[in-house]
Amino acid sequence: MRMQRSTIALLIGSALCGATSLAGGAASAAPSAAPMAQETERLLKDRDLGPLAKKLGAWFADAEAGEDTLESEQDFREALIKVNDKRLRGGDLLASPADLGMTVFLANNYAKKAPKRVNGKVTLQSEKFGDFDVEYAVWSPTKYKGKEPVTLILSIPEEGKNPQEHIQQSWIDNGFKEKVVIASPKMPGDSKSWTESEGRRAILLTLRFVTKTWAVDADRVFIGGRGRGGEAALAMAHSSPDRFAGAFAWASDAGEGLEPENLRHTPVLISGGGGRASAFVDRAKAAGLEEVIVLDPDAAEAEFIAWIGDKTRANYPTKITVVPQGKYPYRSHWIQFAPVSDTEGVRVEAEVDRETNTITLTSSGIREVSVFFCDDLVDMSKPVTVIANGVTSKNTFPRSVNTFLKFLAQGKNDAGRTFVATKQFHLPAVARAESDDSGAPK
Repeated sequence: MRMQRSTIALLIGSALCGATSLAGGAASAAPSAAPMAQETERLLKDRDLGPLAKKLGAWFADAEAGEDTLESEQDFREALIKVNDKRLRGGDLLASPADLGMTVFLANNYAKKAPKRVNGKVTLQSEKFGDFDVEYAVWSPTKYKGKEPVTLILSIPEEGKNPQEHIQQSWIDNGFKEKVVIASPKMPGDSKSWTESEGRRAILLTLRFVTKTWAVDADRVFIGGRGRGGEAALAMAHSSPDRFAGAFAWASDAGEGLEPENLRHTPVLISGGGGRASAFVDRAKAAGLEEVIVLDPDAAEAEFIAWIGDKTRANYPTKITVVPQGKYPYRSHWIQFAPVSDTEGVRVEAEVDRETNTITLTSSGIREVSVFFCDDLVDMSKPVTVIANGVTSKNTFPRSVNTFLKFLAQGKNDAGRTFVATKQFHLPAVARAESDDSGAPK
């Protein structure tokens, strides 16, 4: 089937959408400069979610094929009602992000998708996405069966190395390789475009195809690379900071034009380095992020493996800062705003206080900010107070199947992070002072 270019653009832009978002296990917090919001425990066992996951899988299949999803969506809704009535005794599964995430993971049925004759070797894969030909190399662990979520290392080659050579020559620790999938995209011929749209497309489409086939843990996706590939990896993490558990640059002078605050919850390790890397790390220190963005000039495979360790993606950080550099980022974790052509002075901060069920939004240069809601961020059974540049409102936000499915299609939801409501807030240029009943400012 020939896909329309508008559809291609949407899927490239969200990367982890459709079947690609069917990856990962229950959410868990990542080391960062700020704490995470509360994360709920699982309420149900996998077998309790099986029938619901099957219906969600059918919905994904219809969406992937470009078919009408009305019938499969209705089937999913009916299965959800049964889970709420019979398993949760009148509760609401939409209030349990951990169970929703596992439903997404189970829906893809990775065990049946386990690729044949690729385990224990590096193979070259070729896919077609609309008008785009996508090539990438992938290492699959010897004992991979697709039953458990697995860490993904998205590793971008240096100039002059093809993806297969890059994996074979850079990743040689067999003990580590048996625990991870390693994928490497074939990058555009001109390395100057690796941090631009061509490079982003190669990276995102590789990520899409790998996570469609392999049971990737959405909370354990790392992006990195060597030389120019390291620069592309950090640029990708900077433009999509909520996608990755961490980013690394190997023997690379990475970091030019990147704003450290955007990577507050995405740990970075750079080895080798140079003037651009040093300047980037200095900017991180000035922002108080010296433990998040680290330069280790001598780091090699062993150090990167140790650094990857047990890091997991930050899903619901209590404080987010977005300072666009060029077009990106305009979304981070649980907020989003429309891209702007002039980013000079643009800054958005969002903070949640779980105890008071309050979200505070502060911006300059941006007047509309959308917030995504779930019960791991705020208590959605109670009114939520939102303070937008000093203007206070209080609302309840009903959990919505429509929003859950729409965000799955757009890549905002995946198996590690799920949202079930959203609202756009206006942030005035000048905050209005609160007043008491007399009208006098407090």
